[in-house]
Amino acid sequence: MFTQDDPEQAAALVVDLVSSRIPKKFGLKPADIQVLAPMYRGAAGVMNLNLLLQAALNPPAPNKPERKVGGTLFRVGDRVMQLRNNYDKECSTETLARSPRSTWKSKG
Repeated sequence: MFTQDDPEQAAALVVDLVSSRIPKKFGLKPADIQVLAPMYRGAAGVMNLNLLLQAALNPPAPNKPERKVGGTLFRVGDRVMQLRNNYDKECSTETLARSPRSTWKSKG
């Protein structure tokens, strides 16, 4: 068990655990690790953890497409979770996936 009182240091610890320590200790890929947080806002909340983990695990690259949707930047290869049922696409809540290049429409 890890404890950290400072939210910013807690967030940095989560990134270190996911990107380095857990993969080294257990032979897992960071993509196989799921992070849960009890709140959306704040330095250790879901929104900030997503940004920090994206920067560490799926950084920008010259040939990697990006798309900003509703204020959130997505990159090909990002791990995404369906939060609402979409019966037309047979996708239920909490479905995990990676954003593939083939589903992205060209701008313009």
